[in-house]
Amino acid sequence: MNLEFKLNKQKLTRLDDEELATYTRNYIHVTFIFDKLWCNLKKYALFVTPNDNRYVVKLGYGKQITCNIPNEVLENAFFKISVFADDLLTSTQETVLVSSSGYIPEIDDMDEDEVIEGKSKMFTSNGKRKKCYDEEFNERLNRFEIAEHPY
Repeated sequence: MNLEFKLNKQKLTRLDDEELATYTRNYIHVTFIFDKLWCNLKKYALFVTPNDNRYVVKLGYGKQITCNIPNEVLENAFFKISVFADDLLTSTQETVLVSSSGYIPEIDDMDEDEVIEGKSKMFTSNGKRKKCYDEEFNERLNRFEIAEHPY
């Protein structure tokens, strides 16, 4: 899957209408299309999470450049993206919404046999999540603070 952004002077604009899902890894890319102002500059993409964690990806030189989205930014309901170059040209920031996938990271801690046979400590035999895990999830959700509304 590929997100596309065009950079005209300092205005960053999203061109695609792809919908992203949380916890996707090594699958989603971003293509930036630059106007002539940016072409001969060494460029970087900046990804910012709701917790203000920042991830910089080196883009290099060129008119059209594709890079991977850092996995960590896809663990949130949204992230912000912008570009900067040399000393110092910056772009506006775009907010990218990320829909919930239903995936929970605790699944990675299960043995393969537990997942296949439905014997997980997290799930009942009929596949429903056990109440204690729902309470833990809600506690985590209540502690999560978004510093800024994504709109």
